[in-house]
Parts: sequence; structure tokens; C-alpha cells
Amino acid sequence: MEKPKSRKAEKKSGDESSDNATLGGLGGAATEDVPSFPIRKVVMAKNGIGYFEREDEVKGSSHFELFFKSSDMNDVLKSLTMVDTQGGVVSSVSYESTQPIEKQLSDLSISLNETSTIRDLLAQVKGTEINVETITGRLVTGVVVGLETVPSVPVAKYMLSLLVRGESLQTVDLGQVKKLTFLNESMRDDLKHLLNVLLQAKKKDLKSVTAFTKGKGARKVIASYIVEAPVWKTSFRLLLNSNKAAAASEAGAASEGGKDKDKDKAGEGGAGKSVFQGWALVDNTQNEDWVNVSLSIVAGQSNSFVYDLYNPRFVKRIDVKVVEEESLAPPTLEDTVVQHDLDTLEDAKSIQTNYARPSIARASARAQKKKKSMPMREEKECESISRRSRAMSEEDDCDEEEGFGGYGEARSSAYASLSLESEPVASFSMSEAAESVEVHTETKSSEAADLFQYKISCPVCVNRNQSALVPFLIDEFQGSKIAVYNKNVRSKNPLSVIWFKNTFGVPLEGGPLTIFEDGVYAGEAMLPDVKPKQDAYVPYAVELKCIVTEEEQQELRDVYSAQVGQSYYSPGYLYLYRHRIKKTIYIVENKNDKQIDLFIEHPKKPSHELVETAAPDKTTDHFIRFRLIVPAGGINKFVVSEQIGADEVYDLVTSATPEKLDAWLAKRYINKEVLKQGQKILDINAEIKRLRFEYNLQQEKVSAASSDVRRLNDILSVLSDKVGQAEARNFFTEQVGQARKLEQKFSSESQQTNAKITKLEEERTVLLPKIVYKATFEVGKPKKGASATETSEAAKSPGLLSPKASSGAVATKK
Repeated sequence: MEKPKSRKAEKKSGDESSDNATLGGLGGAATEDVPSFPIRKVVMAKNGIGYFEREDEVKGSSHFELFFKSSDMNDVLKSLTMVDTQGGVVSSVSYESTQPIEKQLSDLSISLNETSTIRDLLAQVKGTEINVETITGRLVTGVVVGLETVPSVPVAKYMLSLLVRGESLQTVDLGQVKKLTFLNESMRDDLKHLLNVLLQAKKKDLKSVTAFTKGKGARKVIASYIVEAPVWKTSFRLLLNSNKAAAASEAGAASEGGKDKDKDKAGEGGAGKSVFQGWALVDNTQNEDWVNVSLSIVAGQSNSFVYDLYNPRFVKRIDVKVVEEESLAPPTLEDTVVQHDLDTLEDAKSIQTNYARPSIARASARAQKKKKSMPMREEKECESISRRSRAMSEEDDCDEEEGFGGYGEARSSAYASLSLESEPVASFSMSEAAESVEVHTETKSSEAADLFQYKISCPVCVNRNQSALVPFLIDEFQGSKIAVYNKNVRSKNPLSVIWFKNTFGVPLEGGPLTIFEDGVYAGEAMLPDVKPKQDAYVPYAVELKCIVTEEEQQELRDVYSAQVGQSYYSPGYLYLYRHRIKKTIYIVENKNDKQIDLFIEHPKKPSHELVETAAPDKTTDHFIRFRLIVPAGGINKFVVSEQIGADEVYDLVTSATPEKLDAWLAKRYINKEVLKQGQKILDINAEIKRLRFEYNLQQEKVSAASSDVRRLNDILSVLSDKVGQAEARNFFTEQVGQARKLEQKFSSESQQTNAKITKLEEERTVLLPKIVYKATFEVGKPKKGASATETSEAAKSPGLLSPKASSGAVATKK
């Protein structure tokens, strides 16, 4: 926004009218300064909007002017607020038109440019009445006739010709003119507007907004608005004291996760303090300095949009055509009336004439076709016209007995109601509009900090088109330095991480963080958005003196449960339940001269369950974190054991063999009853196998016999009953009969065999659901919650705990 410059407002004294326009430089007038209205308050938001508040003093009834870019006018008109704080009022606010300069000048009766002189102006105002005062005190009032050039030495003279009182022409030397006043009010207004437009044209792409105030005495006026502004940015600094950070880390490790109170107590013993600083980067892109302004910065994503209020808006209206009446036919003279005997004349029958509908009904019908493109208000008007037209047509249909006169009266009343009456329009009130919208508001404690404000306590100065770093947070840092190992990030070394809880009482907007440890640059990081009382892990460097190696081992555990034919399982299947144990062994070597508070991030998988491992310190969406203290120069081994299902399924019909049944019985996966039923299934399977072999042989015989029948029939087809072929025909006929008998015999045998197979399969199907068995075993069950950490300087703890072997399987039989 352009800074509102201090301008001189002309003020006439004495009895002269203040509306009289005085050309600059040709007359004297008292002047006073118009308030400049400097910026006093600025609020920068994250949604690209800046709130600006101006304040200054006004006296009496006056006006002041503000200037904005054309692109900001929509935001200004949407949000501009002006308050007279001491009894006065802001009567109105005017702003510059959107029309181009050329368009605004084309509507005026006079025109000037950068090189125009007073002679050019007088040449365009011929016929205008003016008042001229010379330096000798001569006063002449007349109508401008023209301007003549009189050759003279050393320079030419310009003589102004005036028609005085409509009687005589008088000339005035233009060089002797002291004051020239336009007496025509319209000309004065055009000249004022012309000069104002030319002045605004010099302010590149700036539009003026003028506020008019009414009141008495000196008063303060506050003007506020929003315009587009650069998004403010954040950056942070951490001045880390390693002694205090180490003390906080030890306190956290001792409390298995570090409670806030323990951290604070540990921090008190450290030498010096760790300091956390937050800085905001604010850009002043306006053409105005911010001098001692009250600055606030707001984070969060509030709604903001651009709505066109600056450009004029017109409503398309309905074009109702004028209904033209047809002219009457020329009158004719009355003819001679023949005298008739009335008794001899027959009565005539009346004919009802169907008159055409009034044309206004057709106009409303045409309007209805454009209904989709009309505004809501126009649409309601068209519906009202259409309803009245239908009402008129209904009155016509019901008024047949009234004849021509009734029709005219009905139409007249209809037209009268159409032109004079209208449907009542529902009144609009803001209270009713507010009650008609149901608003549901729900505030959650986790979302309370989504929109927050940092208020800078000290006044801020930022020059135009410059930026500034403004501190909004400086406080003691309560956190610790840790190391975090993640194989996916770096396979050999952990990362140096700052771990802290936001105890500053305000949310932290995300941004770059620069870390200095004991006065030395340590690294940089990106701080995420951190809400109050929320933990943050910020990696900033690689811990090169700490080396982590990783190994994997797998072990298949014994069966812990066996099950056959339960209700929710398919019958005839043996289910063996067991686990595969996956061990991930982390070897951590600390080559530093200080201990390391290390977090190991182990991948979190839904199908993996922790066993024989200490409970994790933290759990995230994709990782589980284990915390351990690695002493200076020490080596730690940490084992993470996870169990995965490794179940086995066997089909007793297709997979069982005598050897497998014996082995399952020896391992107590089945009992003797299941073994007996399994042997029956094996016997049935063997018999079915034999019968299927026999059935296949019988099918081959059937196929061979069918082939013989076809072959013999082919031979018979070529033999006839002639002498010499009869004997052969009889022979092959007998052979065909024998082949068909064999075909029928083999087919019957194969059907019998297939029936036996079907019967055996049905017996097996009935037998399978009767095989029910369940057994559980103590062996192979993993133990949860046991520690699996070893340290070179401490006593070694056992690795995987060996499962207890039971003297026998515990089985339940149904």
C-alpha cells in the first residue's frame, strides 16, 4: 500500500464560497495538513493475508485519503473498518473507479495533458462565464469569447476577449491576470475531477480511498483492513549446554522414559543453561515504512479467499416488448334500413367467439424459456407473471355467460392486478439468516493449538521493501541429546537427535533449527510442528563414533497345539500350530569418551509379535523403539526376538500314509482312535484305487467293443442282397450282434465298478467328521517380557529362554 502523504487542503476565508476553483499559482488560500494515518499495528498470517491498522488525529469535519494497489482493492472493500473513537462518525467512504484514465477523461468537457498551459485551458472554455482580477486591481466578469495573440517585442502578448453583460467585448492581457475564477459550477466540477484524475494517473497502479468524517474538535480515527501479504517464516536456534543435556539424559534413563519432573531436577544441577530461540522472518513488501508498529504473527490455516467487489456488477433484466394494437378499419356510412315484418323473421342463434390470449401471457412464456439463465429475483417475477396469466385464462373459461362485456371486465381487472399488484416479498433480517444456519462447533484439546498467535512485546521497525528477523520465543531449553539408530536411514551409525517436550506454553511452527553445542556449531535440522506438551525428536547429525552392526537368526519351535476336525475347521485335516522365532541381534560399539543414550528403531510388522524381549520404550506407526545406555568405550548386544506363525496343514485323505500316521502318533499329534480311523481311510483309499484301475480297464474294453461295432457296420453298409454276397452279409450281421453283446457286458461291469467307488467315497465322507481330536503341549511356547540384552562390562544374561519340555502331551479327546 502507498503511504498516505500529507496533503494541503484549500480553505477559503471571508465570505467567498469554498466551491470556487482557484488555479494553482494564481491565487492565495489558507491551507492545513491532512492526516497521514501511519501504520500502528500489523498482524501477519500463514494464509497469505496481512492485517493493518492505522491511527491518526482528525479535526472537525474533514477527510483523509489512503492508497491501495488495484489488486488489493477487493480485499480492502471486503474488510475495511473505520472507527471514530471520540464521538464523531465516519459518514462515508469513496473510492476510485475501475475505468481506465482515458475513459474517465473522455466524459469531461475539457482535457489537459502534461504540456497543457492556461492558454490551452481557456481555448476550451469558450462560452463559460469567468471572473478576472488583474494585478492592477481591475475586476472583469464576462463570457469567454476567445484568446488572441498580439505581436509584441520582446515577446508576444495574449489577450483574453470577454463578452461583458452581453453588450460589449473587452480584452484583458493574460500576463496581467492575478486571479481567474470560473462562475459555472459544472465547469468547476469538471476541472476539479480532471486534475484529480491526472494526479491519480501519476500514482502507478494505485487507487485512492477517501473517508469523510463528521464531528467536533480533535479526535482519533482508526482504520483497519486486510490485504495480500507474504507468508511469514520461522527459524530456530538451540544453544545446547552438553553438561545439562547429559544430566537430563541420565535422569530420563533412570526413570525409564524420563518424567518431566525428573528432567527438571536433573537440569538444575548442570553448569549453565541451554537456551531455545524462535525467530520470525517478516517481509515488508509495501511502499511504506513500518515505524514502531505493534507486530503479531498468526499460525494456522484459516479461511481466506478473493471476492470481486471492486468491479461494477449489472443484472440482466427482462425485455418486455410493447404490445401494438391493430388500427380500426375505415368506417362506412349507414345504409338504408328495409322495413321487415318481425313476425315473419326467425330467431338467430348466438355464436361464442374464442378470443386470442393476451400477448403478455406469451411474453411470460418466452421468459420462462430463459429461466435457467435468470437471477433468482427475475425468476420469481416470471413465475408471478405466469401464475397471473393462468389465473386470467381460468377466469375467461368460467365467464362464458357474461358475453363480450364480461370478458372485457375480467381482462381489465386482470391487467389492473398485473400492473398494480405484486406478490409480497419476504423481508430479510440478519437475525433470521443467522438462525436459519445450524452451526456445530466441536473443540478438541489436541486441536486447540491449530490456530495461535505470537505477539511481539516490543515495537518493530521495518523499512519498505525490506525484511526483518523478529524474536518471538527465548526460553530455557529442557531436553536431552540422544542417539537414534534406524537401519533404513543409515546402516552403520545412529543419528544425533535432540529429544525434548514442548514446555514453552506455545506451539512451535515448523522450520529450520540450527544447533550450537558448547558454543560450537553442531548441525542443522528441520523442526516439525510441535504442539504444547508434545514430544519431538529432531535429528541433526551422524554419530560417527558409534557403530551398530545387525545380524538375523531364525529358529523353528516345536508344535504347541494339534487339532483335527473341530467345528470351525474343515473335516479330515490335521492342523499343527508352531512358531518361527526371528532374532535380530544389534551389536553397538561406543567409541566416544561419554556414554550414549541410544534408541534403536526396530521395524514394526503386524504379523510379528515380540517375545523374550524387554518392553519397548516408545511405539510409533512404523517402528518400536528400544532404549539402552551404552557406556563410554563399551560394547552392548541387544536381541529383539519376534515370533511368526509357522502352522502346518495335512489332508488325511491325500497326505496321510502309514508312516506319517505312526510318526504323528509318536509325537502325540494324534491318538490311537485317530490312528484307527486314519487306517480305515487308508484301506478305503487303497480299495478305491484298485477299483479305479479296474474301472479304467473296463472302459477300455467298452471302447474296443464299440469300435468293433462301428467297423462291422461299415462293412455291412457296402454289402447287398445279391447272389454271392448274401453269405458274407449274414456272417457280418452275426458278428455285429456278438460285438454289441460284449459292449453291453463291459459297460454293465464298468457301471457296477463305478457304483462301488461312489459307495466307498460316501463311506469315507461320513467317516471324516467323526475324527475329532485336540492336543496342547507345553513345549515350544515362547515366553514374553524377558530381557535379552548383554553388555561386555556386565554379567551376561541368557539369550533365548529354552522352552520347558513336558513329560507328555496334554490331550483332550472328543
